[in-house]
Amino acid sequence: METSEFGYRVKLSETLSWNKKILANLTRWWRNYRTRKQLPQLSNHLLEDIGITHEQARKESMRHFWDG
Repeated sequence: METSEFGYRVKLSETLSWNKKILANLTRWWRNYRTRKQLPQLSNHLLEDIGITHEQARKESMRHFWDG
């Protein structure tokens, strides 16, 4: 066991688990941000390929990155 900066005793595996969760969230948020900003720039052909309309793309692009 290790002692955290707050004096709690934590297992290394618990710390790694939390780090993985944080990294997974950051990765997902970055992907959401990037893809939502690209949606309005897609052509009609590409929007049809992914099965959404311009209005749906516009609404999706306005969502916050943390909004799953």
